[in-house]
Amino acid sequence: DLPAYYALAHTFVMTSAYEGVPRVLMEASAAALPLVAFDVVGVSEVIEDGINGYLIPNGDVVAMAARLVDLLHSPDRARVLGFSARSLGMERFSATRNPDAVAELWQQAVTLGRK
Repeated sequence: DLPAYYALAHTFVMTSAYEGVPRVLMEASAAALPLVAFDVVGVSEVIEDGINGYLIPNGDVVAMAARLVDLLHSPDRARVLGFSARSLGMERFSATRNPDAVAELWQQAVTLGRK
C-alpha cells in the first residue's frame, strides 16, 4: 500500500530525532518526493541539503514548518528536489544496482551511532 500513499504526497517529512539509516527516506526518494528531516545521524547521509530536500537543525520545529510552507508555495522547487531525490536515490541506494553502497551507508550509520 505504501506506493499509493507516496503518490498522494507533496513532500516527505520525517520528524524523528534518532534514526539508523531510515529506509523510508530511500522509499520516499524513489517516489520523487522532496525530503525534509531533522539533521541527525543517518538522515544526513541520505539528504543533501538543498539538492534532494532540506536538513533542519535537530528539534527546530519552527524552521521545519517554515521550510514546509516554502515548499507548498514553490511547487516547481518541490518538483526539482523530488526528481533529484529520485535520481540520487536510485544511483546511490538501489540494492540491485549498488549493494555495496547500501552496505557502506549502513556501516557508516553504525559507526557514527557509537560516538
